[in-house]
Amino acid sequence: MLNQFSNLLTETLTNASNYQKQFEKQQIVSTHLNNGKWIHRQFVENASRNKIESLYKLFNLELSKNFFDFNLMEDLLVSIQNNYSDFLRKNIMPEIADNYQRKFDLFVGNKRSFQ
Repeated sequence: MLNQFSNLLTETLTNASNYQKQFEKQQIVSTHLNNGKWIHRQFVENASRNKIESLYKLFNLELSKNFFDFNLMEDLLVSIQNNYSDFLRKNIMPEIADNYQRKFDLFVGNKRSFQ
């Protein structure tokens, strides 16, 4: 939902023909395009339950009682491990991968390793 919101914002501004300050418009759109894809993920990763509830209230929505209680299929967990955590570790920055790995392991509920 948050990514769709970002797309709606940038698409609307990009196509706004009556926006008087073109430089300002371009700066807003390019900045949001560069950062908008990260901000929602960072929000979800770092927000408390109260902050997420506040966000939902902005849209007149309520979190269900078991909103945070869900399970992921083993195939998806393996895919996340192989295609995200391991890829980050091998190709980007090991310390970032280690941070995500700790969070992933806590979520999964054990300390298993696929390395």
